[in-house]
Amino acid sequence: MRLKDPVEVFLLYLMHQWMESAPDNGRKGLYQGEPKVNSQMMRAAYILKTIGFAEEDKVFNKLAVHCRRNDGHSYISKDGGWMEKPLELGGGWYFEGGTSLVQKQDILSSLTKIGYSPTFVSAADTFVAGKPVSDFFPTDEEAKLLLSQIKLQASSKNL
Repeated sequence: MRLKDPVEVFLLYLMHQWMESAPDNGRKGLYQGEPKVNSQMMRAAYILKTIGFAEEDKVFNKLAVHCRRNDGHSYISKDGGWMEKPLELGGGWYFEGGTSLVQKQDILSSLTKIGYSPTFVSAADTFVAGKPVSDFFPTDEEAKLLLSQIKLQASSKNL
């Protein structure tokens, strides 16, 4: 499956850029001028942080409800004190990075609860696993259709 939503395609582009320019998997290095470790934990935090940008409380409140652990805590929370490896997402929110790949992918599956497509969740899962995400980009024909839809929406809003 390929992505068709413009926002999801943009987020996919950011994931693709990470994969193309970040340090090798498991290595420290610079990404966009900042020191990073390219790991499952950092990739999961990156996509969550990017999705929540500018609307942290709205996005992360919803995700926190769907990412509860058996002990009542949530993998996404404003209380990072209990977390083994808290990673800041912004707005005082944290993500528990000390999770397995399967747990990270389970957390990402909650993105469908806030309006993201199952195909986008698959792309995010692939990204977090450290695999290329290029197969999720629209085909040339789909991209042309997507651009015409964006132009139509922009002209109807007088942008």
